[in-house]
Amino acid sequence: MMLGQRLKKLGLKFSRHNRVYIFPTSYGIYFAALIFVMFLISLTYGNNTLMLITFLLLSQFILFMLWAHFNLKYIAIESIFSQPLFARSKGRIDLQLYNSAFLDQNEIAVGNIYQYMQMSQNKLSSFKKKSLDYLNLNIIFEERGISMIKQWELTSQYPLGLFKTWKYFTLPTSILVYPELKGISLVEYFNLSRRDESSNFEFDKHIKYELNPKSNQIDWKIFAKSDELLVRQYVNEDFESLHFEFNPTGTELERYISQMAFWIVEAQRLNYQWSFSSIDLSLPDGKSQEKYLKVLEYLACYPK
Repeated sequence: MMLGQRLKKLGLKFSRHNRVYIFPTSYGIYFAALIFVMFLISLTYGNNTLMLITFLLLSQFILFMLWAHFNLKYIAIESIFSQPLFARSKGRIDLQLYNSAFLDQNEIAVGNIYQYMQMSQNKLSSFKKKSLDYLNLNIIFEERGISMIKQWELTSQYPLGLFKTWKYFTLPTSILVYPELKGISLVEYFNLSRRDESSNFEFDKHIKYELNPKSNQIDWKIFAKSDELLVRQYVNEDFESLHFEFNPTGTELERYISQMAFWIVEAQRLNYQWSFSSIDLSLPDGKSQEKYLKVLEYLACYPK
């Protein structure tokens, strides 16, 4: 079951020609040093052939520098999307980029943007001219709450890795990070029937496949007939509802919040009717996506 829809893209405008910074990498410095040494040798010994080769290498070095600058100059961030993110769990942020150049660009990546997260990314190895494309960041936030990314950085080392180029986009972005999902299973803690062939769960309806359900919940017969992935959804006819009372007084706060979030996610995934109450929030029985996301946001933003 989908944990939440993608966030609406940010309606912010960017300058397409932000300043591009450029600096030689270690390979670039070695290459420049080689050219300088060759120039000194050719000058000392009056070797015209070596001098010609030196100037050819120098012209290539300058050409690569201009090429590296051009490779990033016309790339801009158009919008940012995010899937639901949970602390200490791998999530994904998608950057929509636009290439306004008249040539294809290569090896575009995102620089280190936030100090409290781990990040791995995919490079855009080839970016078609006059087109939009997505750069996916696999990201892990260490803490729940609202995380601010004030500035985004695009970077590249194309071509040949001789120069590193980068450019900044000032875009204060608020990202909501839900609590870490950690604790005792809802089924185990409340001694509920598990969803299998011997339990009290009965088939209710098919829902669209969205977010990595277990393979035994996918109806493969329907997929074979219609080429559409659907998931079997069950209800427990013998079970009425769960009530979650949020009262963290006298407990280890983060552990308590993680356990509560884990139960909320599991109750929603198992299609239980559930309610929630705290000092300043009370929600009746139900299993709507809106209520589910509202409770997760409440837990994410609860004072530390």
